[in-house]
Amino acid sequence: REVFREMTTKAGQKCTAIRRAFVPENLLATVQEKLTAKLAKVVVGDPQKEETTMGALASIKQKHDVAEKVAELSKDAKIVFGGNDSFTFNADHPEKGAFFAPTLLVCEQPLQATNVHTTEAFGPVCTLMPYQNIEELADLISRGEGSLVASVVKNNDENIEQIIQKIAPWHGRVHVLDAESAKESTGHGSPLPHLVHGGPGRAGGGE
Repeated sequence: REVFREMTTKAGQKCTAIRRAFVPENLLATVQEKLTAKLAKVVVGDPQKEETTMGALASIKQKHDVAEKVAELSKDAKIVFGGNDSFTFNADHPEKGAFFAPTLLVCEQPLQATNVHTTEAFGPVCTLMPYQNIEELADLISRGEGSLVASVVKNNDENIEQIIQKIAPWHGRVHVLDAESAKESTGHGSPLPHLVHGGPGRAGGGE
């Protein structure tokens, strides 16, 4: 649910939006299936139309930039949902809009990949990657060379402290979710106004 929300809110145009989602190897197929099913229900198009659930990117230039980044990501991963070629947009003149389909990729060999770790498509794009153990997870995360926030989703407390210690140096904050806290969570990318870089208009100490 959190990955879906981060991909589609503001069409993924947030500095904190999820770009890489690491999944235990044995759960990769299940996560891919469920996330694809949710993305299939997204209606991209003119926000003035009642059926639309996700709007356009900021500009045509941004649309082209995201398409170029997806092409780069595709060198390491395969598109399992989305891509603009076969997507229908809910608009009278879709060719005139900066519409981009929510796009999910899967990189099955992330340890042998580069682009999926260093390329950021500033739009509704995310890449799923499997991992086998905590050491491998920490290694893969470090290849992104840092980000504003990471979310750790857990079903028990086993190894959670070790995971946080290994990934904390690479992130501005670490967001921990479990079945209980998820009910009250405001989300992976929620602004925190009391932090200098925690919300709109506050970067650099501005008000």
